[in-house]
Parts: sequence; structure tokens; C-alpha cells
Amino acid sequence: MHPVVSKVEPRNFMAAVAAVVMVGLVFSSAFADIRATSDERRVASFVLLGDLHYDKLEFHDLDWVKTKWVNPDDHRQITQEYTVFTAQNWDKLMKAVGRRIGEGGGKVKGIVQLGDLMEGLAGSPELARKMEYGTIQALREPNFPVPWILVKGNHDGWYGPGEVEVYNEIMVPFRNKQIGITALGVSFRYRVGDIEFFCPGYGLKPDELTAFLEKGLTESNAKFKFVAMHEPVIPVTGRCWDIFKFSDMKMRAENQERLLGLIAKNKAIVLCAHLHRYSVVRRETKHGPVVQVMVNSVIRDGNSPPPYWYSKEFGPGMVDMEPNFAPATQEQRREVLRQEAKYVTDFRIADLPGYAVLAIKGDTVSLRMYRGVSDTVQEEVDLTEMLKKSGQVTDANANK
Repeated sequence: MHPVVSKVEPRNFMAAVAAVVMVGLVFSSAFADIRATSDERRVASFVLLGDLHYDKLEFHDLDWVKTKWVNPDDHRQITQEYTVFTAQNWDKLMKAVGRRIGEGGGKVKGIVQLGDLMEGLAGSPELARKMEYGTIQALREPNFPVPWILVKGNHDGWYGPGEVEVYNEIMVPFRNKQIGITALGVSFRYRVGDIEFFCPGYGLKPDELTAFLEKGLTESNAKFKFVAMHEPVIPVTGRCWDIFKFSDMKMRAENQERLLGLIAKNKAIVLCAHLHRYSVVRRETKHGPVVQVMVNSVIRDGNSPPPYWYSKEFGPGMVDMEPNFAPATQEQRREVLRQEAKYVTDFRIADLPGYAVLAIKGDTVSLRMYRGVSDTVQEEVDLTEMLKKSGQVTDANANK
């Protein structure tokens, strides 16, 4: 018995091949569509604003600021800087934010303000209320189609009579309504799709801060995690104004290892403000790198000039940039920066007031930093690449 061999006519054979190819193309196209749809779901951006210090003279008892407040220079800052900058440049900045939202085609999901929204130091509970309501009105007036995500800074309801209570009474409910949450305190979480922000309020002790972040970061299954807080976790100026105190170096190192290790393990990116500087820094830990972004939005010049200065040098020599600042602690701060320099593998800092756009596309997170109130991008940084690339702990920068 002979096996039966089916004959296929050439034209039928070609038709069968074409059908197989078409099926393959259909499946290939379907998978491409799935990938594209997945990437489209991961297209989102947020406008980042640093310190703003929104202010008006009518918000203050200036006699109280001048004669009863502990820092006499705050009177000068209020009367000669923040109220002037607000009057001259606030509307320009809001228009720039509006342009970024408008060109985003619906992809901009919110405005993250990283603390020191207002100046504080009202001088009385009544004036503190006036400041809170006046600031909220300024946030509402542009009528942005996206919410304000408001991180609490040290000038937000912290200094002066009644300011803590008034912030909790007025600003916290406004914040909650903006982003649809019910958090009672100054710390909160906010999620948009695969993106989650963990926002500890100013004033938490290191243990409280670590506990808040440990609970949130480990519970979250978000693909993109951001720790949005006012103070930096990595020092980036010679003042060493970060959340870790340098009076006890052993305690500082222990707190750093716990908190930075937690952030590194969760591949979270830190967003902060406080120092009135623009900075991006990458620091190694035992659990991987931490990337920290700092933004300053106190606009001193509405003409949006280039950076007043820009540096990529990290080390104890940063103390010399302000030689008259706190001479008694200079050596301690040099030692802090000497130790930090061993772990810092990528760094830039600039006196660059402006705003930024944090963009998530596919698997990539990038930062675009804009000059002042302009549409000019000063630089763009691939934050995902900074997290990926290998670094090395070294003594190379420890004596710079």
C-alpha cells in the first residue's frame, strides 16, 4: 500500500501561503496594538513647581515680623523680595504652566508643588486665614483643568501664631478636594494609573518619615513611584540643609542607610525643593542608586535669563561658595560633604529659577527644566537612565 500524497495546485499553494502570511500579519499587528496601547497608557506628565512663596503685604502684621519674629531678615525678604516677585511674576509663571498643560493634549495629569507655596509668618491667626484663602484664590484663578498636588513646606502653616491649625483647617481640605482623597494630616499618597506620589509633610522626625514611606512604598504596586517632599534627602549645597542633622554623624549615617536604602529598593525618584536651587543628583546605596530632583520656582526676573551659575562639582569645596554662612559649623559640613562625595556619581546644580515637566512615556521617566517663565528648556535629563547605569563608591571627590 502506497502512502497517499496530496497534490496542491500551484495557485492553491500560493493562496495558502498568502493566508498564513495574512494571519501572521494580523497577529503581529494585534500584538503591536497591545504594546502601543500599553505605552499609550503610560504616557503622562506633571508640571513640577518648587518654592513659590506666594505673598502680599496685606497678609502680614509687619510689626510682629520685624520686632517679635526670631529672624529679622524675614522682614526684608517679605517687603523687598517675595511680595515684589509675586506682584511681578506670579501671573507670568501661571501662564507658562498653562501653556505646558495646553500643549500636553490631555497628558498632563497634575501640578506638583513641592512646598513653601506661601510665605507664612502672618503674625496672627486672622491674618494666617487671610493668607490661606488668598493663596487658594491665586491657585484657582488660572482655572487649570488638572489638580494641584500640594506638598507641605516649612513656610506652609508652620511659623507664627495659629498657622499650624489654620493650615489643617483650610489648606488640607482644599488639597484633598483637588485630588480626591480624604487624608486628615499633612502627609498623603496620590495615585494616577501606574504612577504614585508619596508626600510626607514637613516636620516629620526621621523615624516618622521612614515609617510613612516604608508603609506606602512597600504596599504600592505602582510601576512609577515618586517621593515628593519639601526638604532634600541628599545634601546638594554647602549649607547641608537636608533632613538628616549633622550634629551626630553616627546617627546621621544610620538614618541615611535606612531611608535611602528604602527609597533605592523601591526604585523611587525623590522630588524636592527648599534650597531655592535646581539640582539633579545620583547617590549610591547598598540597595542601589537614589536619584533626587530639586526645583526652585521663586522667579526673581521675569525675563527668564540663563542660569546665574551652574556646576557639576560635588564635594567639601561647596562650603566655600558661601564662606560667611555659619562659620561655626563649616568643618562639620565639610565632613558631611566629604562622606557624601564617596557615593555621589552624577551631579549638577544651578541657580536657575523656573519650573519643570516630569514626563513618563513607556518605561522612561524624564525631566525637562525650563528657564524662569519662558518656553525655553534649559536641559533635559533621562532619570530612568540615571537609575539604570552602574555607579561606583569612590574617594575620588572626597577632597574636592
